[in-house]
This record gives sequence, structure tokens and C-alpha cells, in this order.
Amino acid sequence: FSILPCHRDGADLFTTDERFKLLSFTGSPGVGWDLKARAGKKKVVLELGGNAACIVDADQGHRLDHIVERLVFGAYYQSGQSCISVQRIYVHHSLYAAVRDRLARAVAALKHGDPREEDTFIGPMISEGEAKRLEKWIAEARAAGANILCGGERQGAMLRATLIEGAGPALNVSCQEAFGPVALIEPFD
Repeated sequence: FSILPCHRDGADLFTTDERFKLLSFTGSPGVGWDLKARAGKKKVVLELGGNAACIVDADQGHRLDHIVERLVFGAYYQSGQSCISVQRIYVHHSLYAAVRDRLARAVAALKHGDPREEDTFIGPMISEGEAKRLEKWIAEARAAGANILCGGERQGAMLRATLIEGAGPALNVSCQEAFGPVALIEPFD
């Protein structure tokens, strides 16, 4: 395959040129739908954002250490900047307190810093503007009564890994793609 580094203006040729028979795009909904609208007759494949959920059911009590390890990786790997990042975690009420407490401790213990250092797990977000956006969403959740179990602090483009409990489904942090180091946890019956 080929990699062609270019600015968005140059990439527009891939969208509009009729010699290309397929346009495949992974990214934000705003950009993806705009590309589709301008693609003409070619086929279009879009992978637009994500807001992945994981469910921990009542019969998984014997595997909590493993589950927490996988949830940390799924939610915070690449500082959560992945379209398949785990954003919402639903835990059966019978295991909720144990998973919540273990997960909060594990997330709070993640090493933040320079991604060139081998033991760093959480590096900076892609830009300070994106970190500010997510910081605002966290503040909105807190103002709406959510409990910030850990994290939420920002310094420049670095946002501490954040775990939130009690964020209502209408909040941005719940219903939009966070694309950063934030996950929500809720019990279910």
C-alpha cells in the first residue's frame, strides 16, 4: 500500500476524482459525512467515531483482576485516543463496588508523562485544544452530579486518566466520542 502525506486540501482529490472507485475514511462524523457528500458516484466506507461499552456480568466475580486489567487497557491505551477505546463500563450491581474500587485504583496508578519513556502509559492528547474540550466535558459531568473517581486534571495537552461514576446519558462525556483518557462506570441490575 502507499502512504501519501498531504494536507486536507490535497486529500480532497482522493474524494472528488472519479478515477478512484472507493473512498474509505476513518475519523470524525463531521469530516466523514462531508467527504461522503462530495464523493460523487464512488462507493464510500465510513468508520465514524466510537463510544464502546463493556459489560461485566454477575458470573464474572472470579476474574476481577483480569477484567480490571483488560478494562484499563481498553479504555486508556493510546491515552484513549482510539476509535475503539472503551468509554462506557456497565457492571452488575453485585460486583459493582469491587470493580469500581479496583478500577479506580488501577487508573489512578497509571504513569503519565513523556510517551518516549518505556513505562509511560498515558501521554499527551493530540492537542491542547482537544484536552481542553475533554476537560470541559468532565467539568459538565461534575456540575451535573457525576462523581469523578480519579483524574480529570489537565496541564497543557496532558489530561490525567479519568474514571467517572454517575454521568447521565445525555451528557457529552456519555453520548459523544471522548477520544481521550476518560471512561464511565455504572451499575446495572
